[in-house]
Amino acid sequence: MSSQSQALTPQQMKVLNTIKEFAALLLPAKLVLDHRDLRASQNLILLAIECKKNGWGETPAALLQATKNLLASDQLQWYPGFEPAQLKLLKASERPTVQDPLGDQRNFTERVRQGEAVQAKKDADAATFVRIDAAINALHLKFKHTTQEKRDRLRKDVEDLKARNVNPEYIFKQVKQEVARLHREEEQSRERL
Repeated sequence: MSSQSQALTPQQMKVLNTIKEFAALLLPAKLVLDHRDLRASQNLILLAIECKKNGWGETPAALLQATKNLLASDQLQWYPGFEPAQLKLLKASERPTVQDPLGDQRNFTERVRQGEAVQAKKDADAATFVRIDAAINALHLKFKHTTQEKRDRLRKDVEDLKARNVNPEYIFKQVKQEVARLHREEEQSRERL
């Protein structure tokens, strides 16, 4: 190596010393900087561009700052197993999570069942409201205008209960009871006459 050192110019020696100092600052991480490796040339070019872009000289501290700036882009080549801890954390956070296909199928099946249950409830509620309307239409009193007034009042009451999310079956029972009460009152008033 001493024969190679003698063949280097003072400027080349300065660059070589800068790279050695820079490599020492990176420890325990090891960036590929060996001049015999093509990846080293790529790393040095990226670092030089970053230093020039930010107006820094090519000092070990500037190279270290350039490395930190380029770390997130994952463009630099590191020796396997000697990547910086920060880069390992970045890679770990970007790693896709493993999906559980059986869990996904179970979730899908559960959502379908819930959707079917909701639809069945909607259908049952719709059928109950048809029965409620039929019960209201079954109201027939002696005077037509009284019958219509009572039906309108019952429909308004049903809409109010519906707006308050009252159980449709409960509404149906209440309507049936009210229709029966109105019929009883009508019968009692006829008997009195």
